[in-house]
Amino acid sequence: MEIHNRHKRFIRFGTIRRKLAKSLKTGKHSDYRKHMRELLQKWPVKEIQDLLRQYEGLEAIKKLSILSDAAQPEISSLESDILSVLDNNVCTDLVIDYNGHLYSLHKGIVSCRCKFFAKYLSAFKQDNDVIKFEIPGLVLDEQTFSSLLRYIYTGQIYDYQLDGVLSELADKFGTLNELTHDLKTLLDSENHTDVVLVYLQEPRKTHNAPSFVSAFAGQSSLDTKLEVRCHSALLCARSVFFRSLIKRKLGRTSKHERRLSYNNKRENPTAVFCTSCFNLYLHK
Repeated sequence: MEIHNRHKRFIRFGTIRRKLAKSLKTGKHSDYRKHMRELLQKWPVKEIQDLLRQYEGLEAIKKLSILSDAAQPEISSLESDILSVLDNNVCTDLVIDYNGHLYSLHKGIVSCRCKFFAKYLSAFKQDNDVIKFEIPGLVLDEQTFSSLLRYIYTGQIYDYQLDGVLSELADKFGTLNELTHDLKTLLDSENHTDVVLVYLQEPRKTHNAPSFVSAFAGQSSLDTKLEVRCHSALLCARSVFFRSLIKRKLGRTSKHERRLSYNNKRENPTAVFCTSCFNLYLHK
């Protein structure tokens, strides 16, 4: 009997909103308190108290939701994350000399974003420490060239004086694609990757089996793995975990060694991080 009454009471709570909405549509200046009194005047006191607790619970959930949203850190945009690796020289693999100023860049990013950079850099060998960079028919000051690099990385103009320069460079540099499109193309092509993520399937436990059976099962499961070639700069830009991991790896190296060399061949990588089922390798 108690279960039947409780179920009936919950059905009544569920329909009160629809009844109120229907009542409020009757007039332009409806009195909410009046309609509540009309609906609840025949209710038992216990059910009214239950309804009040329902409203108090909903109000508490609403406040908790607001506090939870306020406590969560703001999610940074892809553009700001990519810009941070440029400004902070994170995992750069390329240094260019333009008009006497050195700039640490990421060959994969500038090559996939700008056809002029891709064609220009393809003429140099991988072991070049510093590449002399020139733009035919145009000389830019340090601030303007820095703004140009930021525009190539993000597709956003941070210096409005750059508009005139971009119009002159339109034929050479081309029109930038969406940043997400270019980075996905870079990842799919595996060009200029310096990180290999390896996922190993955990060995299956075989209970009450001979030792040679357990050994065979473990060996066969370890052969099942997934390798994904990535870019350390992009991992650092988008993941705090990978950023701290790679930072620990490169923390004691010199500034020159921090520029991870790019490598398109599947050579033996150096192990950096290892757990039972996940490995991260960096090419030296």
